[in-house]
Amino acid sequence: TFVSETALNEPEAFFISLGRNSAGVFVDNGAEINVDLTSSPIVSDNGGYNDKLSALHNTVGEKSTEMRKTYGEMAQGGASKEELQKYVMDKQNEIMGIYQQAMTENIDNIYGAYVFAMLSSNYESVDELKADCEKVKYAKKFKQINEQIKVLENVSKTAAGCMFTDFGGTNID
Repeated sequence: TFVSETALNEPEAFFISLGRNSAGVFVDNGAEINVDLTSSPIVSDNGGYNDKLSALHNTVGEKSTEMRKTYGEMAQGGASKEELQKYVMDKQNEIMGIYQQAMTENIDNIYGAYVFAMLSSNYESVDELKADCEKVKYAKKFKQINEQIKVLENVSKTAAGCMFTDFGGTNID
């Protein structure tokens, strides 16, 4: 059971873990939340953004289960490697679209920022990530987003054609 001990002006997102089980949860000001980390998916009881997140995980879980089942049937039926790859890519794009829609529909709240944080590792362009970061309210609160920006900035600094960055250090001699 979690209860915010400090006054919250708005809902906050927290990531909790116990052993191998972990979950993102949202806590409102003064609201008590009970989380069952033994269930799959993780269950919380205070509604609101937690219900939205549970519904998102359920939808994606159903799509993933369907994808694995159909993939197995296609493989058993003699589908080519190319057909299997195309099927998986199409389904993965469909799943990413579900996440993207959830983020877009909630761009002005903490839930949208949480979903954006889940998507941030899929960005390959620091400029695109920074642009979306400016659109999504509360995005800068999330460590994953800020870390991905740093990673992509470092990648862009070391891309082909970029000037070598001097560095110093001590060798073994």
